[in-house]
Amino acid sequence: MTPCDKKIIRIRALPKSLNGGRPTDNGEWHKDWLQTKLPDRYRDAGYADPKDKNPFDFETSVKTSFMRDPRARQNDPAHKDQVVPSGASGGMEGWFVFSAHSPTAKRIAANKLDDEERALGPGNQKTREYVFLDRADAQGVRLSQAAFEEFERINSKPGKTALKPDGSYAVLAPTLEAGRRIPVFFVGDPSPQARDPDFAMGLTRLFKLPHANSVGDVLLRQPRHKLDVDNPDMVEALFGYVYDDHDLDRDAKTDSRDAPSEVARKGRVSFGFARLSRETPARETSVVTTIAMAPRASYAPFYLRGPIKDWTDEATNGRKGDARLAGRKRYFPRFPSGARAGGEDAIRATLQRRDNADAKDSRSQLRLLAPRQKGGELVFCGTIRLRNVLAEEIGALLWTLTFGGDASKRHMIGRAKNAGAGQARVTVVGHSLKTNRANEGGAENIVGDLAFFIEKFEEHMRKSDARWPDVADIKEFLGVSDPALGAKLVEDGKAEFLGTGLNMPAAHRDLRTKVQASAKMDPSSDAPERLLETPISRRFEQSNAGLGARSVD
Repeated sequence: MTPCDKKIIRIRALPKSLNGGRPTDNGEWHKDWLQTKLPDRYRDAGYADPKDKNPFDFETSVKTSFMRDPRARQNDPAHKDQVVPSGASGGMEGWFVFSAHSPTAKRIAANKLDDEERALGPGNQKTREYVFLDRADAQGVRLSQAAFEEFERINSKPGKTALKPDGSYAVLAPTLEAGRRIPVFFVGDPSPQARDPDFAMGLTRLFKLPHANSVGDVLLRQPRHKLDVDNPDMVEALFGYVYDDHDLDRDAKTDSRDAPSEVARKGRVSFGFARLSRETPARETSVVTTIAMAPRASYAPFYLRGPIKDWTDEATNGRKGDARLAGRKRYFPRFPSGARAGGEDAIRATLQRRDNADAKDSRSQLRLLAPRQKGGELVFCGTIRLRNVLAEEIGALLWTLTFGGDASKRHMIGRAKNAGAGQARVTVVGHSLKTNRANEGGAENIVGDLAFFIEKFEEHMRKSDARWPDVADIKEFLGVSDPALGAKLVEDGKAEFLGTGLNMPAAHRDLRTKVQASAKMDPSSDAPERLLETPISRRFEQSNAGLGARSVD
């Protein structure tokens, strides 16, 4: 990376060549520019390689000559670094550095942009771009591999086999892969020798910084979630566990202790595919267009609890990091038995309310699998195999799948479960279990009563807590699996997403503002928790009246 000087240029001071030779100091041009996508901006500036339209050229393209903006006043920090094209050679030579387009600009009137230009202030549309100027004495710095990987991770999204460049990086990554330079902004000392913990780089002036803590780091603040290699819990022992070097607090290059592969545990349960029964034929619905983006755990106010809702909250000045995970995230069923007939229409309506025609890159087209007869159910049949398991472990699996035998509860599966689709219940229709203990009837003994295993599991759990299952974790699990309680949340208007951009309802926008205001790096602040009241299963509601939301450890 080669450091250079950074200057500001007003959008209305950009050269006429970017507007087909027409003036750029007006609202119409400003609006058009805000809607122009990043590749088109760089091509209009002459940075496209004529031999290859994909990579851009920020090195040998014709430079632009700049001079100090006559409007800039040296004692005015808002304008002192502002430049304009000089229109002649001999000025400061450099390159334009543009940001991505503004999707909401389509709804902004040109005359409103003119008004904002006369009264600069917060909340206005973007008014500036940037210019990078070469430094004659600049020395290149070779970045560490870790620094680049951090940059790439922050500016990418998960792919099937590798990270996939996202946003502006998706536009500029081909240039980098072609062995050419791209413009980046940075803070801190980039030299690997400096080991500056504050060094970071991004593609805009206000770029994303890596958090000091990962989800796993914050999770480990809760003692029950700390990995104990020598003492696995029941789930790890049943399903197996594959360890990484960091799980074992081990340096792969220098540590002589057991490698992860030598202490990994093989699972003793496997699930086969569940196939649709011929007795319940299905149909595909017509396409439903919606916004179905992945959850963003980086938005700390919604995913953390505590006085400081920030992934960078750490122990400082003798104070422990207070941020904790808000709990387990789960989508709830919302169609009780007897209400299935209206389920499909309600699901479609919910998905369509979340559509936004302006957010083309985020829109998804879904087809739902539905019963051929409206109001019916689909039945899938599959097989679960277990080997060398304890009676308590069989009971744990049965209890979890069937909610302890409560047929009213539902699991949620599939992509549209946040709109109520994918309600599922599990029923054991047949089983064949053989004991491998000689004193229990020999290897060929068939065990017939599944209730025996659930009872053994419940006995095992009561050894840890005599009140089980009347404990917070289980009451919440059963509560958020109850379609009747989900229907009540829908009825009370507490089941809808916040909405996006200008389409966000006023009440939701007010809630979001309050949530953001509560996420301050101030341990003395009284930051309210913004979580729904915990739904408690009817099985426990009489003994737990008035129980509110609580964290899950």
